Amino acid sequence: MIEFPIRKNMLVMAQIESKTAYGNLDSILAVKGLSAITGGPHDFAASIGFPGQPNHPDRQKLTTDAEDRARKAGKWASSDLMTGIGLQELVLTRGREFVTKNAGVKLGA
Repeated sequence: MIEFPIRKNMLVMAQIESKTAYGNLDSILAVKGLSAITGGPHDFAASIGFPGQPNHPDRQKLTTDAEDRARKAGKWASSDLMTGIGLQELVLTRGREFVTKNAGVKLGA
């Protein structure tokens, strides 16, 4: 069995990004010293047959299940530890603001 040194100032996270990793989740969660799991929705969706669909309901359901199982095993899910904003959401939001504020303004004139 794999073990990681347990230190108060160290966080050890496993990437659950494939159907194979999801299938081995119980073994992964049993690793001594593992703090949390995280994942990649794009890679995970592709590995379960939904490439380009990270928001597919089947991928979301499996991710929620993995996070729930991690918590039951005394581990964290990455969403318990951090939040973020998607780059796409940030760019679209700023783009809309730019267009709205500058409607009717000639740029480069």
